[in-house]
Amino acid sequence: MKKLIRVAKVTVDGKSVPQKGWKNKPKTGELECYTCGTWIRHWENFSGKDRPSKCSIVGCNNDVADGAHVFNKDLLGTWIVPTCHECNVGRKETFSLKTNTILVNPHMHIYGGTIEPPKK
Repeated sequence: MKKLIRVAKVTVDGKSVPQKGWKNKPKTGELECYTCGTWIRHWENFSGKDRPSKCSIVGCNNDVADGAHVFNKDLLGTWIVPTCHECNVGRKETFSLKTNTILVNPHMHIYGGTIEPPKK
């Protein structure tokens, strides 16, 4: 399972990660990351980076506040990206992610100090 990917920099199974065509995943506002507490903290923990200062969505320059669940029809799965609160809860149309945005798998968890997928 991939831990993270970068837009326009990495391929997953030989396929480039698209920059355009992203959408917020609906009905994720009530989901919690029990390991990290918040989704932006989850992004920080599993990207190994400090949160960027500005939203990851092209055209938005607001400060990052949330870890948004996003998906793209051309890439399998849901991913977490740092966004402002407005883009996380209010964006209904498709959007593009800024180059070098790091996408983190929401299903990664910490068990005993090692990174592993959740146990079923």
